[in-house]
Amino acid sequence: MRIFLPLVFLFVVSCYHSTKMPVAKGADLQYLYIYDGKDDTLYKPVDSLKLYRDLPIKQSLKLYTNTDTLNKTIELLVHIGVFKVEGQKFAVITDTTATSFYKYGKGNYKKLFKAEASIAFMIPPMQYKDYNNDGYTDVLYSVPSGGFYGDDDFLLFYEPKTKSLIINEDTWLRNVSFKGNTVTRNTKFLEETFLIKGFDLLLIESVEYLQGDDNNKKVVSAFSDLGKLMSRDTLVIEQEKDIP
Repeated sequence: MRIFLPLVFLFVVSCYHSTKMPVAKGADLQYLYIYDGKDDTLYKPVDSLKLYRDLPIKQSLKLYTNTDTLNKTIELLVHIGVFKVEGQKFAVITDTTATSFYKYGKGNYKKLFKAEASIAFMIPPMQYKDYNNDGYTDVLYSVPSGGFYGDDDFLLFYEPKTKSLIINEDTWLRNVSFKGNTVTRNTKFLEETFLIKGFDLLLIESVEYLQGDDNNKKVVSAFSDLGKLMSRDTLVIEQEKDIP
């Protein structure tokens, strides 16, 4: 279950001013204020996010065709990010229903894929690294939800042939950690470690933390990089597991 802030915050952060001057046929501009909770003056606006009013949020990407870098979040409402990887421009929108990634080309943004990860808190900056060691920069984008659920994580690989970003849609990630050429996703009672091989994530180990009468034990399963179960052992937990 995801945790959301009280509705009073929704009212505060959604305050805006709009202009009467149309910037697209039948559309006005609005500016959603971004507040600095660390400021001595409570709810002082320090920035704003420009959007088309009364149009789907995707349409507002047209306002950022000349922007290469953007990272703005209106808590509980929307996040828009614009970023470049290997000279190509991309965008991401996380709103109250989903997260969608886009690629910019020929004056327009085209959707790459969509996932069910919705806005809650501030979106942290993207992380850029060559995660699959192919010589090209990849991207890690995280959507925090809070509580035991933690973060939805998107590991996007740069594909040089298409000059685009791709994701392994068979393996959705949460609360990730990296070690060498592996990535581990962590849920409340299960850890699964994947080998990063090209654009694939290959399951090589799972650790299930047992409950009930066996809550001091864990089941460790090891797999080959072809997915074949190699071993399965029940072990006593030596120390308490950190739960996200």
